[in-house]
This record gives sequence, structure tokens and C-alpha cells, in this order.
Amino acid sequence: MNIQEITPSQVVKAYVGKLGCMCGCKGKYYGHAAGGVDRVDPKMVTKILRTIQAEEDKVEVDPGGEYVALDMKGKTYAVYLTA
Repeated sequence: MNIQEITPSQVVKAYVGKLGCMCGCKGKYYGHAAGGVDRVDPKMVTKILRTIQAEEDKVEVDPGGEYVALDMKGKTYAVYLTA
């Protein structure tokens, strides 16, 4: 998977928060539309995606292609992708 080719429209939801649990207790989920996210904020989805893309060499890519994540400076950034 080439993470540089991921576009914001391919992101179902995005997460940013403190390292550790990603249930939402240490951070927030953002999306383009309501449904399973804390806030509808397309700009934040794009910001999280761009942060991940800027640190490509440190990114964890799900083998199934469902998500891309980055742990950096005490935070986790993740985007969940459409199939």
C-alpha cells in the first residue's frame, strides 16, 4: 500500500490521542459524517492523514489494508480506510 496515494475521501474515520488504548478514552475520533465518531470534522481528518503521510517511514500499515497508524511524540494517529 502506498500511503501517499490515500486521499481524505478514502478515510472512514480518523483518530488522534495519547498512546495506549484507542477506545476513545485517550483521544477522539473524527469523520466526514456522523456515525461512530466523536466529531464531524473533515479538516481534522485531512490533518491526521497528512501527519501520517509526512512520517511514512514510521507508519504501521494493517496487513488487511483497513487502517494506517503512526505513534509519534506520545500520540497515536490513525486513519481507517474504505474497502
